[in-house]
Amino acid sequence: MCNNNGHCRKFDAGTMCPSFRVTKEEQHLTRGRANTLRLVLSGQLGDEGLASDDVKEALDLCVSCKGCKRDCPTGVDMAKFKIEARTARARVNGLSLRDRMVGEMPRYAPWASKFSALVNGVERVPFLAKQIKQALKLAPQRSLPVFNGNFLASAEASQQPATTTREVLLFVDTFNNYMEGDNAKAAKRVLEAAGYRVHLNVTKGQRPLCCGRTYPLFRSV
Repeated sequence: MCNNNGHCRKFDAGTMCPSFRVTKEEQHLTRGRANTLRLVLSGQLGDEGLASDDVKEALDLCVSCKGCKRDCPTGVDMAKFKIEARTARARVNGLSLRDRMVGEMPRYAPWASKFSALVNGVERVPFLAKQIKQALKLAPQRSLPVFNGNFLASAEASQQPATTTREVLLFVDTFNNYMEGDNAKAAKRVLEAAGYRVHLNVTKGQRPLCCGRTYPLFRSV
């Protein structure tokens, strides 16, 4: 799809491409990444193909914003290619501990939330926090996730009888449910103030439906 027109090199070309705007390197440009994929298709990157280190390095800084799909004259969707490349690499090398910890967050977040005082306290123990970040290959400057209760559970318990026929579904993802509950609470309050009865993505006794954003590697493996 890429015809090498170089539109992605322009700094007035909408959002494309955030990583190139920082590094100024062709490798981190939509066109450069497309050319790397051409090398895969022509067999010039060896038997590993999409799972090769060259492809990983070219796509590592892609933030999957899909700016290229919108701004590129030919609609190159590098985010879709990145999913395929990461899946191919996972098939060859397996999934890292960090991949599994992020991907499986919807499953363990309810437990981490119940024991939030203990889980959140890790950050206050520098040595332990450092070891965990090293094991997960996280930047030391990053703080570990902070779990703050379970918004959906508390909201469901306090749900009021219907007083209006206007209805809306508020989809609360894993992050807003267990970490940023104030966001979901504010959204619910605004919708109710606008006269809507708010339904939530939760069924009593079951784990809340997840948006799937934590599973980019698992969906295709």
